[in-house]
Amino acid sequence: MGHTFEQLWDLVDEAVTAEGLELYDIERAVSGAGKSAGGNSTGKGRRASFGKGGAVRVYIVRATVDATGAGNTGESSDGSETSGSSGAHGEENRVTIDDCANVSRRLSAFDRFEEFLGENSVLEVSSPGINRKLRTFRHFQHAVGERVAITFYDDATGKDRSVKGTLERVDGEPEVLHLREEQGGGELSIAFCDVSKARIDFDFSKPQKNQPQQKGKKR
Repeated sequence: MGHTFEQLWDLVDEAVTAEGLELYDIERAVSGAGKSAGGNSTGKGRRASFGKGGAVRVYIVRATVDATGAGNTGESSDGSETSGSSGAHGEENRVTIDDCANVSRRLSAFDRFEEFLGENSVLEVSSPGINRKLRTFRHFQHAVGERVAITFYDDATGKDRSVKGTLERVDGEPEVLHLREEQGGGELSIAFCDVSKARIDFDFSKPQKNQPQQKGKKR
């Protein structure tokens, strides 16, 4: 019996929230297919069952609250899948291996979760990583001020276009992303509905805040 992605999301979100964390995204990797099916909380009605084999990948973050009361999610500067916040948010805000293990245990304890896994499938719980994918408008709201890579449909050329730059702000109703392009420095406005692929594009060449630099050390 198939299940919708919304049902899977609600079930996983219950376990993640119980651990004081936030569900960032879910992917279903199909064994031998060479691809994965990603989703988000807006994927209502989509079937979440993909047959035998593969993995259900659950990405979690630790939410913080900024001065406006809005939630923010950050990622570890080392890019590892088991850390979930940047150095600016502090060590206490990082998703730990124990967090991932606790969520995994909670999900495994749900009898109905086996219906979503399918035969010979595995559950993987981790942080989305430093260069996390941006799928939902909420993801973009939390990525304001960060360097991003976006592929979108360009009405002017009738083709897909890929750009990199700093996400300066986002507007709702209609949902529009405002990007400061790296090449040329101009501002580009992109309709969220035209985005086909996006992720954080962290610049590892720049020194991180609140992290002392070591001089004269050779590797």
